[in-house]
Amino acid sequence: MTERPFRRAFRLTFGGRRRIEREMDEEVAFHLQARIDQLVQRGLSPEAARAEALRRFGSLDDARRRLHASATHKERHMHSRERIDALRRDCRQTLRSLRRSPGFVIVTVLTLAIGIGANSAVFGLVSAVLLRTPPYADPSRLVMLWQRLPAIGEGRFGASPPEYVDYRERNRVFSGIAGYSNLDLDLTGDGAPERLQAARVTSTLFPTLGVKPLLGRAFLPGEDRPGGAKAVVLSYGLWQRRFGGDAAVLGRVMRLDEQSYTVVGVMPRGFEFPWQGTPLSDRAELWIPMAFTPAELKARAESYDVRMVARLRPGATMAQARADIDRIVAEMRHEHPDIYAGNVQTQATVEALVSDASESVRPLLLTLLGAVGFVLLIACANVANLLLARAVARQRETAVRRALGASAGQVVRNALIEALLLAGAGGAAGLALAYSIVSLIRSLGPATIPGLTQAHIDARVLAFTACLALVTALVCGLAPALRSTRQDAQDALKQGGRLAGGGRERHRLRGALVVLEAASAMVLLVGAGLLIHSFVRVLMVPPGFDPDGVVIARTTFDRNRYPSDEQRRVAEHAIIDRLASLPGVTAVGLTTHIPLADERQIGFRVEGRDPNEYHWAANALVGDDYFRAMRIQLRRGRTFSAQDTPDAPAAAVINETMAREYWPNSDPVGRIVLWGDRKLTIVGVVGDVRVSALDAPVQPTIYNSVFQVASGASHFAVFVVRTSAAAPATMVGAIRQAIWTVDRGLPVFGGTTLRDVVSRSLAARRFVVWLLAGFAVTALALAVVGLYGVLSYSVVQRTPELGVRMALGARPGDVSRLVVRSGLRLAGAGIIIGTFAAAGAGMAIARLLFGVRPLDPVTYLTAAIALLGISLLASYAPARRASRLDPVIALRAE
Repeated sequence: MTERPFRRAFRLTFGGRRRIEREMDEEVAFHLQARIDQLVQRGLSPEAARAEALRRFGSLDDARRRLHASATHKERHMHSRERIDALRRDCRQTLRSLRRSPGFVIVTVLTLAIGIGANSAVFGLVSAVLLRTPPYADPSRLVMLWQRLPAIGEGRFGASPPEYVDYRERNRVFSGIAGYSNLDLDLTGDGAPERLQAARVTSTLFPTLGVKPLLGRAFLPGEDRPGGAKAVVLSYGLWQRRFGGDAAVLGRVMRLDEQSYTVVGVMPRGFEFPWQGTPLSDRAELWIPMAFTPAELKARAESYDVRMVARLRPGATMAQARADIDRIVAEMRHEHPDIYAGNVQTQATVEALVSDASESVRPLLLTLLGAVGFVLLIACANVANLLLARAVARQRETAVRRALGASAGQVVRNALIEALLLAGAGGAAGLALAYSIVSLIRSLGPATIPGLTQAHIDARVLAFTACLALVTALVCGLAPALRSTRQDAQDALKQGGRLAGGGRERHRLRGALVVLEAASAMVLLVGAGLLIHSFVRVLMVPPGFDPDGVVIARTTFDRNRYPSDEQRRVAEHAIIDRLASLPGVTAVGLTTHIPLADERQIGFRVEGRDPNEYHWAANALVGDDYFRAMRIQLRRGRTFSAQDTPDAPAAAVINETMAREYWPNSDPVGRIVLWGDRKLTIVGVVGDVRVSALDAPVQPTIYNSVFQVASGASHFAVFVVRTSAAAPATMVGAIRQAIWTVDRGLPVFGGTTLRDVVSRSLAARRFVVWLLAGFAVTALALAVVGLYGVLSYSVVQRTPELGVRMALGARPGDVSRLVVRSGLRLAGAGIIIGTFAAAGAGMAIARLLFGVRPLDPVTYLTAAIALLGISLLASYAPARRASRLDPVIALRAE
């Protein structure tokens, strides 16, 4: 007679407790007697030894507690060892099982490596560009101050010197505020002349950033005032490159723009300022003091060259900073109503330094991050399908284990261990792939994306990869593991593997995974198609000039080396004559700014209209033959000639956009625009030129003669040489030598073809297009592999059914069409779902598109046809194999 459960539990609980207590009392007595014997051997009498042992041993209850704690610890330790041993056995068993299926392991690991590697690589880019931290003290408290003129469409520029002083002296929320501006300096003297990117900064800059020099000191307060000492602080890179890292560089004199500067400091490795990506700023290699002259301190709202960086006081918020800046702007307007009048109503804003610097590239990288997320989703679906198929193939083995006493938890644990091992191997392989992708992107990626050259696989990316591999293992391994526990062991043993896995539920799950893969691939194909279509549209935009056969070379005519405009003009004419005499040269132009590479704007008014209405136009100072060298078409009037001398009335040539905007119904030739105190007479109209980018709107543009008008930009010179040479780039060396024959001290840099300039202007867009296209192709390949695998496995499962069909008269073509229809049905469902998802993705990347709507039907139809065609090819091999089945063999298997 069997024992009742309640009585058995009572016996085990209470009877066992009394037995344990008896055994514990016996063990206490044993330890007490052993302690007494030790004390007696040391010379104590038996009575004294017993008393001492009882005193040290404590009460019987204390002894029991100590022994119980010791026993519990030993028991826990034993259980931990048992669990570890069990885990080791499971791992060894899983490894033996995987070793018997090398093809499955290779395919799974490679699939995971593609998904994890692509995600890790793109996360490395995002980490380097969007998550990188400036090397400043507490950078989250640093902000950029910008001014804007919303009435005339100017959204971001710096301040004039007196405006900067107002912000610095009147604010209540900043612990420090500094001004800076970019400039280029000619380094002459020791070695070849070199053009360096530099920055003029106030003495408050380095304290505001909270950074101290590696060597020497920063600028002193008196050095940023007129007449102050000419000091220079070097970047770590320039110190290493030009001075070999010599610690004795402090105190050395450098010739910058023909003036002597004393090196007073060297900044630490990794220090950058301006922070790369900050609007309107270029990273500097050295810094010199910004000293405002008395005239500059009176020139309010005439130039906006001073950019401002500030540090918030402890406890101050961005909202408080914006409110305080608005207060200062209101005070300036009240005090200077004659300046801030008409549409020159200055406003100001405050933006966080880090977010402001990365804002322009954020949409690009987030698009890539979303794309690789879909690639990983497809990879996970593929691996889940493989694991499901493996679980079906091993369900008899699982049933035997369950019949021999294995619990459902043990089955799930083994499946998860297998998924973890595969994901770990895939993560390791993916990390190696990520290293290769990041290295390739770092070497081929555009320099216009800030931080891209610093992208690498760091601890943050390693942690991301580890988490990604763990989540992938759980996602891919949990569903097959749970499904394995639901299989009835007796049914599995009875079937003996003949129809294993033929259940409709399993087939539906694998089909759903294929639909998910197809939908994800559709999203990526549409996204890549929209960007490629947009890129093609950008390439079709006429730049307004002919870049083929043109070479450019840059130089500068330093004011100290060429103190008068006449000296500069003589040298420029001499260089143009030397360049024109080179073999194959058909035209030589001169300008201060090249389209798609340089930007300059000037404010102007139209004579005869409201004097308070200011407008903005792109501007360049050009030579007489510039338009012919660039092949910019003359639409009306004339271009510049030798008659436009400094003594003649100032002439201007405008573009068609400006003519249409300001004189829509009349001839602009002969009209006058006012540029400061200059009167510019319009003498001609030329074709529109894309100045800032091919995908940006054409701006009103004013050209001036570089030989007639002197301005702050006139010491920059870009020589435009049109040549008939088959390889224009080979002319760069000859152009450099021709310039040096006029003046060996002129720095010559930026030698390249105009075609390369156009190409570089599209580098960021091209970079994203090709990466996204690569991910789309990868996703398509993974989806096709998944569809092929499901159809192939389906043919194996349905072998008896297909044999019956063929025995009953079905022709091979009928069987082939049956399999192909199954594949196309899955692909079609994925295309339909993916189309709706792609519509949302298209709206998300709308700001990256040019000339293409997010719901462009041609792109959607092309993506659907491509995916359907590839799916048809993936279905062909399983369908062909099904059509060749022998009905007799198939029925015999049944």
